[in-house]
Amino acid sequence: MRKNKRESSGRSGRGRGRNSRSGFRYKERSKENMEERAVGDNRFDSYIESEAKSYKAGEKQNWIRFLPPTWDNAQHYGYDIYVHYEIGPDNASYLCNRMMSKGDCPICDEMKIAKLEGDSEYASKLDPKKRVLVYLIDRDKENEGIKIWAMPPSLDVDIAKLCVDERSGEMYYIDDPEGGFDVGYYREGTKLNTRYKAPQIARRTSVMDDQEALQFVIDNPLPSALNFYKADYIKEVFDGGASTTPHSNEDDDTEDKNHYTEKEIMDMGADDLDELVEEFTLNIDAEDYEYDEDFAIDIIGLMRMKHRIKEEGDDNPIRSNRKRSGSSKASGGKRKKRKPDTLQNKLLGMDIDELDEFVENNELDLDTEEYAEDELDEYREDIVKEMSGKDEGLDDLKDKLNKRKRSNRSRR
Repeated sequence: MRKNKRESSGRSGRGRGRNSRSGFRYKERSKENMEERAVGDNRFDSYIESEAKSYKAGEKQNWIRFLPPTWDNAQHYGYDIYVHYEIGPDNASYLCNRMMSKGDCPICDEMKIAKLEGDSEYASKLDPKKRVLVYLIDRDKENEGIKIWAMPPSLDVDIAKLCVDERSGEMYYIDDPEGGFDVGYYREGTKLNTRYKAPQIARRTSVMDDQEALQFVIDNPLPSALNFYKADYIKEVFDGGASTTPHSNEDDDTEDKNHYTEKEIMDMGADDLDELVEEFTLNIDAEDYEYDEDFAIDIIGLMRMKHRIKEEGDDNPIRSNRKRSGSSKASGGKRKKRKPDTLQNKLLGMDIDELDEFVENNELDLDTEEYAEDELDEYREDIVKEMSGKDEGLDDLKDKLNKRKRSNRSRR
């Protein structure tokens, strides 16, 4: 009895190099190639450039073997790094140039400003986080070869404690390829709630006999895997003016029309500000504002959170005393373009030299040498305290200064 063609061919006939009647020879691809395609194009900015795969701990007990350091004057199998996380519209990560002795770091500069303004929560978010970079072998997936991991410092500390016997003082050289030890630990939770617990060292020594992996760490010491970006580029990403999707890391002069400088927003009239709120669906009510100036400042804060603010040199109307100009139609008479020219606004518009002159002219008991350019709000507050009782409306001025500081923080 003749078999049906569909029955006789079946999936079992699919072998490597299978021929068809047309003469076509089918060639299977590897599982690794298919897995790589399944991940897609994720070439965002990365602070690590290495042929080693990234290590990810499993949601169970994990067993790993650390590989020894191969760079000059190494004191530990791990290499300390400092990383800024969740930067820019793509939430990218960058090595801290300042902490890694590679130059200026614009994110650290912003963090210092936040600390001066008393915004500890925002400053903490900007603070570079320490990690310990290591090469390792995942004992549960040894066939995947050497891996690289930015290990949390808390786990590094806990493992280091286990490397010295508390009673005998004996050292356990866990990264020794010939007589080292595997290390186990548990991972619990995900993302920000991830915890690494109960580290332990294997009871017996074992040989790390992957010669290919050992040669890799010799040829590629951990410091060579670090990828540093220039401060100007990081600042552009931080301010929302650059995407971290595939690029050549070169300057891009293309103008993004969906971004505005602070000065452009501050120069807008009532109708333009209202249109901006509608265009970017900002959660702000124009009816809550008497003056366009306050309205614009809070719009800038919301726009910055959406990464729609671009920098333009030192032209920062909120932090400087530049004169703003421009006019437009009023918004139904509900908001005024600017506040009356009172002592309060005059003091707020002064730069450091003018504040010094104000202190001298009013014979205030303040040491002008104690204040720097980045301490103008504090300088003004101290002037307010000294001027108490000398002029009317100073309580309003103090409230305004506090509101101004909140506006500065909200725009980040």
